[in-house]
Amino acid sequence: MDLCKLHELCKADTRKAFEELKRVLPHDVYGLPPVEHKELVLNDIVNSSFGNTTKTIIMEYNPSEAQIGVMMQTIKQYKELLIKTSKGYYKKHIK
Repeated sequence: MDLCKLHELCKADTRKAFEELKRVLPHDVYGLPPVEHKELVLNDIVNSSFGNTTKTIIMEYNPSEAQIGVMMQTIKQYKELLIKTSKGYYKKHIK
């Protein structure tokens, strides 16, 4: 498994998800209080953002269980980074 490619794909997915979050967050599409809206939008975007990376790595490399573990840990780190960055953005620009 190519770890450089994994990180490149994760960075691209993280950036794409963050841009989507910046686009959607100011608009209350759910009719909820701001805090609940923020959490719902963040959860939706984070949970749907790394499927492409997972599919690409599995289809191209047919990874072993150990490699899948590394891939999942890497994706988890990027999800945590996305959440941290998004919460900082929300505090600074939305509230």
